Amino acid sequence: MERGWLRELNHANPIAWACLGIAKSYLGKPEDGFQHTLLARTIAGAAPFRFQLDALSCIAGTMAGELDKAVHLAEASHALAPTFAPPLRYLSALYAHNEHRELSFEMVRKLQTTEPDFSYDKLRDKAYPAAGLHRTSIINSLPARQF
Repeated sequence: MERGWLRELNHANPIAWACLGIAKSYLGKPEDGFQHTLLARTIAGAAPFRFQLDALSCIAGTMAGELDKAVHLAEASHALAPTFAPPLRYLSALYAHNEHRELSFEMVRKLQTTEPDFSYDKLRDKAYPAAGLHRTSIINSLPARQF
């Protein structure tokens, strides 16, 4: 039996599904959260905010351990919105984790055009807006020094 609030959801609202997905991810159900964000992308289609849904799906996918899918989603978000910071942050870490150091450095350089003080050290800082990375061991894959 469905919970009352779930029955009342607008099942065609991609923003709601994405928010529910991120909430579930941070509340310890990242696999469910990832599926919700993917559903949001499907519902949204080619909506103008698709880049944001791709980025949220990357975050949820990272937390769910679906790293190859997370990279693909971050790349899709980056292609749609080249200066949008979240996918660049995640790609810099995910590429480093996958031993693609040059690609990681490229993402760092791109991010530095809009965020000049960005560095791996900043990404390691728990106060920096990349909390999903801190819930994984990926943050430990970052190079010890900038370039």
